[in-house]
Amino acid sequence: MKTVWQQCEGDFIYDDHYVSINRRGEIAMSFDAYGRIREPVGVALLWDAPARRIGVKAALADDGWHFPVGKCGRGGRTLVIRAARLLKKFDIKIERTLRFRDVYWETLNDRQMLILDLNHATPVTRNTNGGRNKTTQQEQL
Repeated sequence: MKTVWQQCEGDFIYDDHYVSINRRGEIAMSFDAYGRIREPVGVALLWDAPARRIGVKAALADDGWHFPVGKCGRGGRTLVIRAARLLKKFDIKIERTLRFRDVYWETLNDRQMLILDLNHATPVTRNTNGGRNKTTQQEQL
């Protein structure tokens, strides 16, 4: 018998440049996205109000303030920037976790800046079974 595989399309497609933000202001990103802004210890966060975009770039001494970058998740494979201050200062409302599928970069003062466009972000849906395959007692028999 010939085997014919057909792929089922799911919600998640692996993306090297994964970036998301939640309502607490935590910006999570993959190492690949982080590498594009030269893996700084801290980042500068900028807000473009008319276009509703957040800019993330490597912080230098001339930037003044910076936000530290930390590891989180299993094995520290995801990096997080705690940006609640940015949301509060500019009155940015994030109702639920948003994923930026169309991540792009711009150059500002000869440095790469990651652009998070809130107009093109998609809400992240929650896994209703808590990430586990739950089986009933009857299924186990």
